[in-house]
Amino acid sequence: MLNRAQNSNPGQAPNRAQGTIEYLVILAIVVVISLVVVGLVMGQMGSASNVSSTASEIKLKTGVGGISVVESVAGFDGNGAIVLKNMGSEAITINTIVVDGVDHNFSDSIVMGSLLGFKLSDIAVCDETKKVYSVKVYFTSGSGLGKVSDFETITIDCTSVVNAGVNFVEEDNNVGGVIPPAGTVPVVYLSSPNNLATLNSIDFNFWVSGDSISSCDFIVDDSVVSTLNSPSSDSNINFRWIPGDVVRNSSHTWDVNCTNVEGEGTATDRAFTNPYELITTTNDCSTLNTQYGYYVLSGNVTEVSETCFLVTANNVTLDGNNFVVTGGGSNYGVDASKASDNAYTSNAVRNITFKNFGTAIYATGANGVSGDEPYENGTPGFNGGSVTLNDVNLLANTSSINLSGGTGGDGYPGFEGAEYAGNGGNGGEAVLNNSLISSINLSGGNGGSGYVTTAGNAGSTGKLNLIDSTFTGATISLNGAVGGDM
Repeated sequence: MLNRAQNSNPGQAPNRAQGTIEYLVILAIVVVISLVVVGLVMGQMGSASNVSSTASEIKLKTGVGGISVVESVAGFDGNGAIVLKNMGSEAITINTIVVDGVDHNFSDSIVMGSLLGFKLSDIAVCDETKKVYSVKVYFTSGSGLGKVSDFETITIDCTSVVNAGVNFVEEDNNVGGVIPPAGTVPVVYLSSPNNLATLNSIDFNFWVSGDSISSCDFIVDDSVVSTLNSPSSDSNINFRWIPGDVVRNSSHTWDVNCTNVEGEGTATDRAFTNPYELITTTNDCSTLNTQYGYYVLSGNVTEVSETCFLVTANNVTLDGNNFVVTGGGSNYGVDASKASDNAYTSNAVRNITFKNFGTAIYATGANGVSGDEPYENGTPGFNGGSVTLNDVNLLANTSSINLSGGTGGDGYPGFEGAEYAGNGGNGGEAVLNNSLISSINLSGGNGGSGYVTTAGNAGSTGKLNLIDSTFTGATISLNGAVGGDM
């Protein structure tokens, strides 16, 4: 045994050790290469969690609705991925990502401020150092409005490095591949009126949503009657229209079409009815006593010594037919007040000139009644009326319009038990369209007087809406007063 040991090759043991080390080195190289290959394949397939910042030239490229492309990846095998960030103020749902005209369908939400990665299959092969792709993202806002972010072109490196972090989502082939509306075309919803009897000054309401809306056309019986420029988006809009004879006493349809650079959005026509009746008068003064009556003057009226037109109903229209009514200096042109109540409301005066009246349009609220025995309170004053003027000239009168509220009644004087005086009535409402006036009184009525600290409060100030109208040396009275003490 010893001789066999002595006769063995003295270099044999060192050679075995060297072979073992060389084998381990080769094995380690193979393992490293395998890991690198696996990493690259995983990156190209988008199956890892995040995209490295070295994978793309883009950084926070932001489109409509606050969507940003944070990073993107394109592989040599036609697979890729994109990371989106919701930088808006509400959650959104990603519906479709279009890459070079090819739809990739999803149904995944991104909450405000969060990132989400999306796998993309069958995109154009990224077989160069860099490649340019066109990208559009269709999504639904939290309010249910379909929108699109068009990022136009994005330049992507044809390599990827994968880090852990954000989870990628798969395409959803069950959503049908339907791209939702872009959302930039306006969406219009009509509100009122809808099959309702309306006044001759008609309030229409509609809601519109869209991006950069340039105008909305108001349409009656398929004809554009007015245009509203630059309306507010995502809001309810009130549009007051004075129709005149074109929609008197019959049923009609209305619609609103809103336009921006992407196209025109419209709604389904809705019906409404204007119930005004045509009642032709002579050139004399008269009582206007039919609700929804439409009274037309047939000539000038001169030397009027009393109130010319006494209104005893709501929703009455006086059309002067461009004639002139001349008063005696101290009377009323139109009187729509009541002896002991709120003034008549929703009346209209059109196409007429009043001159030499004490007050051309008079519709004040009646005064409250004062207490007349111990411990009796004063009653509130009544409210002023409401009137719409269209093409009316009221300059040559002592006062143009008075729609003030009535004064509150006094508490019974001299007794502490008379705890309350009446509050003043509220001022009325006037809409002036293409009209000329010199003064208007919309004051709330004064509060009644009471015992020490029991005075009534003043009524609220009325409302004034001017549409292409002019004040000449105008006096506007708006404020009532708190009642005094006894």
